[in-house]
Amino acid sequence: MPDPLSLNLAHLKASETVAISAETKRRKAAGEDVYDLSVGEPDFDTPAPIRQAAIDAIQKGFTRYPPNIGLSELRTAIADRRAAGAPVRIVDVAAGHGRYVLDAITAGDAQPDSIVLRDYSERNVEQGNALITARALGSVATFVKGDAFDRADLASLTPRPTIAIVSGLYELFPDNAMVRDSLAGLAEALLPDSLLIYTGQPWHPQLELIARGLTSHRGGAWVMRRRTQMELDQLVAAAGFRKIDQRIDAWGIFTVSLARRAR
Repeated sequence: MPDPLSLNLAHLKASETVAISAETKRRKAAGEDVYDLSVGEPDFDTPAPIRQAAIDAIQKGFTRYPPNIGLSELRTAIADRRAAGAPVRIVDVAAGHGRYVLDAITAGDAQPDSIVLRDYSERNVEQGNALITARALGSVATFVKGDAFDRADLASLTPRPTIAIVSGLYELFPDNAMVRDSLAGLAEALLPDSLLIYTGQPWHPQLELIARGLTSHRGGAWVMRRRTQMELDQLVAAAGFRKIDQRIDAWGIFTVSLARRAR
């Protein structure tokens, strides 16, 4: 006779997430206008290009986790500065926890001369410093509180960085004046011929859902600013940078670009 089920199962409760999802479906069926934030599913069918890309990936054998080696553009920028005989001094002006930068450094062959991670949030600074300690990178990396839109503060960075990163920031703010101040400060801080890595988000399929359902770090509705890639590149060029490379996903949602500071 098989063993009976564990008595612990008697203490299990039904999933609240599933219950909310079921209630949402019931209300939708009754004709109510409902935003479903329960199970994390999109409110539209998967687009045909994404379905085909998934099929192509499976047929080509891409069915396992890729190596987690951080931001590839950062490794490219480090190699560029080393090849030029320049120091590798990295600054990320809105690093969050800094994980993607530290992942790239940990996985790379050559260590930078210095890494300065910055963020407005005390909590992110605290957790970022803990991550630096866990990665044994305290000899080259520091994490400090800083304002990514304070031109004077950015311009006064010392020692002067040779690689600057702005990731996931500008698309959160609608005011181009703020972006100009940020880029101008970085242009003043960076040594000539240094590199800027910046991200963009030309569009997103769930902007309304995000705005209605999520709260930004400043406390209001999370209204994202869709800048065309041309507009973002023009802001970067006006600050004194020349774009040299770009990567974009198959659906045109996210971009990562590389630009060089004018001599």
